[in-house]
Amino acid sequence: QIDVGALRGAVAMAPRRAIMHLTAKGSKSGGVKTSVDGELPLGILRSVIDETLATLPGQDDLVELDFLGDSRPPIRISRYRYDQLARDGAIVRWHPDSGTSGIAPVARMILDPRHEHALEPDRNGTWRLPDDCRGPCLVYLRDGVDVVSRPVPVIQPGLPDAYAGVLVSALTIPDYEERQRAVAQAIARLGRGEAGAGDLQWLRDAAINLNGLPANAFDALKLLPSSAETLISLLLSARDAGERGAIWALQNELPFLWLALPLRAWWSAMDRQCDALADAMTSVLGKEKAMNEVVGWLRGLCSELTALEPALEAAFITAGLPIGPTTHAPSLRDLTNGYIRDQHHRGGDAVNDLAARLAETGLKLPAEIEEKSHTYFAGLFAPLLLAACAREKLALDRELALIARRTLREDPLYVSAVWRHLVTFYGST
Repeated sequence: QIDVGALRGAVAMAPRRAIMHLTAKGSKSGGVKTSVDGELPLGILRSVIDETLATLPGQDDLVELDFLGDSRPPIRISRYRYDQLARDGAIVRWHPDSGTSGIAPVARMILDPRHEHALEPDRNGTWRLPDDCRGPCLVYLRDGVDVVSRPVPVIQPGLPDAYAGVLVSALTIPDYEERQRAVAQAIARLGRGEAGAGDLQWLRDAAINLNGLPANAFDALKLLPSSAETLISLLLSARDAGERGAIWALQNELPFLWLALPLRAWWSAMDRQCDALADAMTSVLGKEKAMNEVVGWLRGLCSELTALEPALEAAFITAGLPIGPTTHAPSLRDLTNGYIRDQHHRGGDAVNDLAARLAETGLKLPAEIEEKSHTYFAGLFAPLLLAACAREKLALDRELALIARRTLREDPLYVSAVWRHLVTFYGST
C-alpha cells in the first residue's frame, strides 16, 4: 500500500504489454483501464486517483491498481502514508527516524482554520500543541506540500474568537453524531440565507487555506455538498479570482460537480445576494443608483464565473441575467461528431449500456447522441449527465459521476460546449 504523495517518481513496469485497471476498492464496476508496455510513471495517474477518491465518502477509502490477468494482489493507494498519530490527552506521540526527514507534526485549529502551527517537541518522542492553539484542533504530519498522516482531533483549553455563528458553534459539539446533525442543519440554514456572515466566512477561509489537507477532514466541508445553495453562496463570497478558483477546486475533492448543481439553486443564491446588496446600498445611494450598482456587480460576477466555466453562460442567459454579448457555439451534431472522431483516434472506451440505463429512468436522449455509436463512447454522455442533473431530471451515482469527472478532465471543452445545448434541451422536455 502506498499513498498518493508517493506516486511521484514511482514507476509501474510490465515485461510485456498489459492492461492496468484502477478502481475504488470493493467496486464491481467502473474504473479506468490503461495500456502499459514497459514503464509507466505512476505520477500521471494522480488526477485519476484524486477524482476516484473524490467520489468516496471516507478518509480511509482506498483505490486499487492491478494488472488484468496478474495473480498478485493489487496495489492499494490511500490518501495518507501514516495512521493517526497516537495521543494521550493533549500530548501527541511521534518518533521521527532517518526515513522521515522533512516530515513534521503540525496542528490546525478547527475554529480558526487559516493557519497551521508547528508542534513543540517535549521529550521521548512526545509533542505539545503551542499555547496559541485553542479549542478542537486537527494534528497531522506534513511532508512539504503533502499531508501524510490522517488528522487526529486534539482538544485544547479555551476557544478562539475569530468567528461566530450557528455553524461555528456546531463544530464545538463533542458527540460525533450530534455534531454531524448540527453541522448539516447549519449548512442547510446557510443555503436558505438564515445564517450569519461569520459562518460563510469560516467556510471560505477553511476552503481557501487547505494547503494539501483533504477537504473532508473538516466536518463542515465534508457535509457541504448536501446543500447546493450553500456551495454556490460560498463561491459567490470569494473576494478575488484566486479565492474563487480555490473554492471551485473543491469539486476535485468532494462528491459534487458544479455543472450538476440545480439551476434553480444558482438563480436562488444569486438573487439572494443581489437583494442583500441592494438593501445595503439603497439607504446610501437611493433605489435607482443602488440597482445600477447591483446590475454592474452582477455583470462582473457572471463574467468571472464564466471565466472559470464557460458553460455557465447558458445558465445565466436562461435566468435573464445581464451577461453582455454571448459567444457562438458549434452545433450539437458537430460537437458530438468531433468528440467521437477524437476518441476514435485515442482508442475509444469499453462497451457501455448507458443509453439503456438512462432510458429506464425515463430520460430522453437528444437525437445527436442517440443516433451515434454511443455504446463505445461513455464520455459522450458526460455533459448529458451533468445537464440532466442541473435540470433535476437525474441524480448521479458514483459510477456516473466518475464518467463525468473523467470526461471533464480529458475533454473539458467538449463538456462545456455540449452542456450549453443540453441544459436548454432538458429545460424543454
